[in-house]
Amino acid sequence: MQLSFEEDALILIAGTGQLPERVKHKVTGIDDPKLLQRLEKGLLTFLHIISPDFDAILYLAKVAKKNFVPFHVLGKVDRNNPDKVINFKVRKKLRRQGVKNVYLTDDLKEWNALSFRLKRMRTRMCNEHGPFDFIGDIHGCYEELNALLDKLGYVTTDAIKNSTLQKKYFHPDKRKLVFLGDMVDRGPASDKVMELILELNDQNIAYAVLGNHDEKFLRYLKGNPVRVNSGLERTIRQFERKSEAFKNNVIRFLKVLPSHYVLDDGRIIAVHAGIREDMQGKDKREIKDYCVFGEPGETKKDDGLPVRQDWGRDYNGKAKVVYGHTPVKEPFWINNSIDIDSGCVFGGKLTALRYPEMELISVNAFDTYSSGVDFVDFRKEWNLKD
Repeated sequence: MQLSFEEDALILIAGTGQLPERVKHKVTGIDDPKLLQRLEKGLLTFLHIISPDFDAILYLAKVAKKNFVPFHVLGKVDRNNPDKVINFKVRKKLRRQGVKNVYLTDDLKEWNALSFRLKRMRTRMCNEHGPFDFIGDIHGCYEELNALLDKLGYVTTDAIKNSTLQKKYFHPDKRKLVFLGDMVDRGPASDKVMELILELNDQNIAYAVLGNHDEKFLRYLKGNPVRVNSGLERTIRQFERKSEAFKNNVIRFLKVLPSHYVLDDGRIIAVHAGIREDMQGKDKREIKDYCVFGEPGETKKDDGLPVRQDWGRDYNGKAKVVYGHTPVKEPFWINNSIDIDSGCVFGGKLTALRYPEMELISVNAFDTYSSGVDFVDFRKEWNLKD
């Protein structure tokens, strides 16, 4: 039997002193200092305890949840001792306590034949070293996107694909694009923006992370109930003239976008709304929500809008974080993070951060396509000195 595990999983092996042959990265007990070190870093960890008590398993489930890693139990059931903690009756109980999967067998031959397959995490692209051009929230501003690509030095040639003449995009310096989400809504041509981004992605010169507007549009395309506001309504109208095949391609593209990317050996993180250091490289639902929608806050201002959480002000991670989501008049550096959503759709700019040069390149919006959203002044909001 072949089992699949995430590459950051914690796997408790119990019930026997005989380990499957492919077990590596083993720690020997709850008190082993390597256990917490590996979980914090999101490293695959096998923990071997022959006869764990239930409290120990509950502790491991709690620690795994705190570190945003999936927790699995792999057990060899002793037919001659049905009262041991690891038994067939405990499976549902363990699932209720936060164990993602429980794999149990009482067959020695099956146990000895176990093999493992790692599921690669889309957030981890440490071997991609760039150079990169990170682009902030586009919101359907197709003409400005083309102008920015020209300014960044991307060029096109004619190429034949499926017997059709098409444009092939490339950069003379082999740079790659990373879109920071919110590619659609509010602007004049979300359909054209998605056509271009899908083509760039298909040609392997562009990546993207999911933004909150992209996530909502994806739910709409899939037929899920969503509240249709003016920004989304505009996107829906633009897509009415598109083929079902194209819409399905957009669905396939958006639904596999990660919450963030860890790039260049962990030196820089691409995300839409923000990310804490303990979340980087991991892939849990709580992390996706944080990255796509921002840090949740309960306090509200006088106008009823939520007070923006200060994840950037408190960020002290080693990796640089480049993000968008919150429109600012000028790209805003604080600590080791930068917001490059300069509000193109609101009449501001469309901005790119070149990496590793750390150079900002912008084009001014050709028009004001949407209103009703104020640019945020973090310095004033957080009482920061220049």
